Amino acid sequence: MYRIALTIFLVHLLAVNCFAFDGGNEAAFKASQAELARLIESKQITAAEAEPLIRILTSSEPDRIRLFVPSPTGAGRNEKPAILKVQNAMRSSLDQLAESTYQVANEKLRINDAESAFRNYFQTLAFNPKHEGARKILHPWIEAASKRMVQAKADRPLVELEWKAGSYSAITTPRFALYSRAPTKISAQLADLCEQTYCAWQQLFFRQWCEESSSAPFRQREVANRQLPPFRIVLFRNQDEYVKTLSSIEPNIKVSTGYYSPKLKMAFFYWDERDPNRSTITLRHELTHLFFNEATSRLNRLDPDQQAGVWAVEAIALYFESLTVVSDWSCDAVEIGGWDAPRLQSSRFRRLHDETWIPWESFHSETGTRLRGRDDIAIWYTQAAGLAHYMMDRDDESRQKLMKYLESVYQGRPQSDILDGSASDDLFRANYDRFLQSPQSRVRSRLPSLDRTDVVLTRLKITSDDLLAWPNEGRKLKWLDLSFTQVDDSLFLKEAGMWEATRLSLEGTKVTDACIPAILRMPKLEELDLSSCVITDEGVQLLKGNTKLKYLWLTSTRITDQSYEVLRTLRSLELLEVSGTGITEESLRRLKRALPKWRSP
Repeated sequence: MYRIALTIFLVHLLAVNCFAFDGGNEAAFKASQAELARLIESKQITAAEAEPLIRILTSSEPDRIRLFVPSPTGAGRNEKPAILKVQNAMRSSLDQLAESTYQVANEKLRINDAESAFRNYFQTLAFNPKHEGARKILHPWIEAASKRMVQAKADRPLVELEWKAGSYSAITTPRFALYSRAPTKISAQLADLCEQTYCAWQQLFFRQWCEESSSAPFRQREVANRQLPPFRIVLFRNQDEYVKTLSSIEPNIKVSTGYYSPKLKMAFFYWDERDPNRSTITLRHELTHLFFNEATSRLNRLDPDQQAGVWAVEAIALYFESLTVVSDWSCDAVEIGGWDAPRLQSSRFRRLHDETWIPWESFHSETGTRLRGRDDIAIWYTQAAGLAHYMMDRDDESRQKLMKYLESVYQGRPQSDILDGSASDDLFRANYDRFLQSPQSRVRSRLPSLDRTDVVLTRLKITSDDLLAWPNEGRKLKWLDLSFTQVDDSLFLKEAGMWEATRLSLEGTKVTDACIPAILRMPKLEELDLSSCVITDEGVQLLKGNTKLKYLWLTSTRITDQSYEVLRTLRSLELLEVSGTGITEESLRRLKRALPKWRSP
């Protein structure tokens, strides 16, 4: 059902001519659009079979960056029957699209825009993996995506960690050496992921590793980089081993999920079988630190302990966590940034809901040592992630300002005046707020993503109709925060309004008792905030005996002591907030005795 509904939604995007074209190849994109629509309409290929290609061709939103990277499995991806079928049916138009994209890349090289050309060559391979011109230019990257060697039992010790020979596996690729005590199959897949991540990093941060203006020099620069020692990655089998091994290197290691050591030039993390996606995100975060330290063309004099501006070092790694694979075609399409990026949701909540703001001068001047010692470090990281998205997703000029600032930090000479906050903290904050509010014009057109399952729209001008425009796949979320928006009961009562969430906030919205039965049908719902909504004792009656809710906010609702008998049956509750209601102190005391897990917020 997921793929059927999703492909119908994507086919709709075809119908409205929503394509990503680049200058001179607009005509070729439109021809591909017409051809693909015709093949689907005539049932020569199904919408489900065409879905990966539709995603490749569908335009990304303006606040995110679309890149194409060779798939970790190399040419084997093209052997999937569905992909082969679509490629064969679309061969002529895809070849034309690839050639026009290749010519666009060549023209950009001619006018010394090597960064855009570099990306367009990868896009060429997405349309035609066998394109000779693009393959010749990108040979080092194609090779890196398809070559690796696995040694199930390493034949030499890993001196830095005192690992004996034979006690770990070693996986090598053209640019990486991965030492692992996790299962060999997982380790090999992550080695491929390292190469894929580096390719995306090189495209996004092209000017940080290559300043040349023609194809031959950036090929030569990449070949020269590969003569250097490989990037070294250590993968522990679990968190306990990770903490025990690294506690002597980094005292606060237990609060982390990954760590990059500039001194050892190694990135460390552990594999979490319960949350593989979290492990992948951690890997990309630590790889970002590694790449900026070891793969850039600037002299690195960063002092991560005593230097100002270190927030930006973490911020850019938090931003790169947003890398999402949107299509597993012959060449993967990935997107970075965007209003629905995971880290940005917490940033939006902290700023727009909680109205938290750390003044720019304090933010810029904080050293690494002081930052790591703060009790509210999570708030600082959240603002850092938000500012990274603000600078990277807004426009190219803003992006280059952040890169210039980041370079000054890595060079040991942080320049506060590069960014807008140095001129006026009030103006900086106001512009940041406008950026956080900008999604309200694009919410209706959100494409669902299995990697982006948090959506925070607090205080945006959003209605139920905006959200009901999403396909069902877009409504399967972990965190949905609609606090202080204009949504009402219709969001949950309309037949097409099936929603799933683990955390749901409707604080300050127009919902009433009427929507509670539909909300309770969410199979994974653990956290519900109905504060300042028109909720009465009658609505609370519907919660009776619920065994899944762990956190419940009923602040400033119309409930009274009549709800006591129902609330006492919610045996799984760990947090209950009923301030501003008609619940008396006596009932609160009785609830605390009746619910052993309950605690006051």
